Amino acid sequence: MQQMTTGAKQAVNGARDFFNTKVAPAVENSGAKEFLSNHVAPAAQSAARSMQQSTLRPGLAKLRGLATFVLPAAAFLAIISLFMPVASAMGFSVTYFSDEAGGEGGFLLFTMRVTIAASVVAVTRKTKLSRVTAAGVVGIVAGLIGMIDGFRTMSSVSGTCYASVGAGVVLLALL
Repeated sequence: MQQMTTGAKQAVNGARDFFNTKVAPAVENSGAKEFLSNHVAPAAQSAARSMQQSTLRPGLAKLRGLATFVLPAAAFLAIISLFMPVASAMGFSVTYFSDEAGGEGGFLLFTMRVTIAASVVAVTRKTKLSRVTAAGVVGIVAGLIGMIDGFRTMSSVSGTCYASVGAGVVLLALL
């Protein structure tokens, strides 16, 4: 890391020296300065204004605020799906907490509970770091784990004879 930092600093200093010794004098002598101030600067200011207006849309802010409340609700519904049938065959059904599941239910339950806890922290603290951590990292990781596990279980159940996919695994994959 130290070598990368040193190398980046050297690259920045070299670029700055090149600009100051070669580019800036050439621009001064070529008349490009007037072109930049008359044409490029107003266009850049207009683009900056439009970007600022687009980021201040109230709908986007509402959607961001809604995501912190949707995430724990989806995690809670995913917990409920763990207790629903994963597969059924010949009158018997299996859940994620059955012996046949191999302990997947406990891990998924832990993952969803961590997601709910991170979401509660994001709602109560209202800092950007807690929202990014809850919605960005924990929510995506828990969602990917649930989705991959759900689709993997669906594919393995559908490949067996006389077994059908249960509602719990479908709901888990969707949530």
